[in-house]
Amino acid sequence: MTKEDHILEVVQAFKDGAEIEYVPIENIEKHSYWYDFKDEDGWNFVECEYRIKPKEPARWRAEEGDAYWYIEDNGLVYGRRDDRETDDNMLYKFGNYFRTKEQAIEVRNIIKQALADYHKSIVNSKGSR
Repeated sequence: MTKEDHILEVVQAFKDGAEIEYVPIENIEKHSYWYDFKDEDGWNFVECEYRIKPKEPARWRAEEGDAYWYIEDNGLVYGRRDDRETDDNMLYKFGNYFRTKEQAIEVRNIIKQALADYHKSIVNSKGSR
């Protein structure tokens, strides 16, 4: 598919009611967060990449104002209310968003083990530094 075909496909999908996302081209490699496109944003195919928003698998999300659990970058598990603000949306989109504290702790332990295994494999393959 050519770039022009992609642009036509995205614009037509938008006209047909599909949700569109964009990311600045300069950030596309380092920036995995795609922003929701709104009509008032205007199209900028020189500086941005656009795509039809992928359908997310159905999963639980708290009602607005209700509590959910997440894992902080230090490994601690916290609860907070979902106010549909940027932090809530980013945690949900990334998958760091759980119905119960026990679920968050279970995933935290899986991540902790995966990190330990990774670091062990680096030491074993490259020697201790």
